[in-house]
Amino acid sequence: MQDAALIISVVSLLVACVALFVRGLQGATIGLQAGSTVGFCRFDEGFEIYVPATFFNTAQRLGVVTRCSLVVWAPGVEPVYYIEWTEFRKQDHSDNRWVRDEFAGPVTVAARAAVSKVICFRWTRGPVVLPPGEYKLALCIWLVDSPKPTFTSTHRAELPAAEIAAMIKPKDPSRGWPIRFVPLDEHLDRNKVLTKNEVAQLLGSDG
Repeated sequence: MQDAALIISVVSLLVACVALFVRGLQGATIGLQAGSTVGFCRFDEGFEIYVPATFFNTAQRLGVVTRCSLVVWAPGVEPVYYIEWTEFRKQDHSDNRWVRDEFAGPVTVAARAAVSKVICFRWTRGPVVLPPGEYKLALCIWLVDSPKPTFTSTHRAELPAAEIAAMIKPKDPSRGWPIRFVPLDEHLDRNKVLTKNEVAQLLGSDG
């Protein structure tokens, strides 16, 4: 009996060691979770889009996001814009403005960890007209050097005419152009009174 127990223990230890070894050989598994809002900013030379994003790694090995770009368009309206990431931004609460955190570049994501950034995509090839309506946004993520992205994450946002009208040049030259944040992938209004049917759809039988 003791010999059998010893053999079982040794086999279990070997299986555990092999499992750990195999997991160690696996590459990083990186995903992207976009935030609940997206920011639009229009200025003389073009426009900017701000995307809060979290890169997460579920594997045991370190991974690197080498490149990120945005494809954005209003369905049925030309053109389609392709924009490489420009900067990582942060909010300066003392002055109530967005400032550069650092230039955009490869993001290292440790094993079983996450990194959050506000990515600024800047188009500077001349003034543009941002029509009101729904926009499609496709985030393209590269984990290796290749012509095509490793994966894409597609989203939608509604840009109302009122928000576009608020993107006016400030009178104070030291102030930046206003950034208007709108919901990303919104399924329900942010604040509303729900009907019984909407409660049932949202909460199921527990509602």
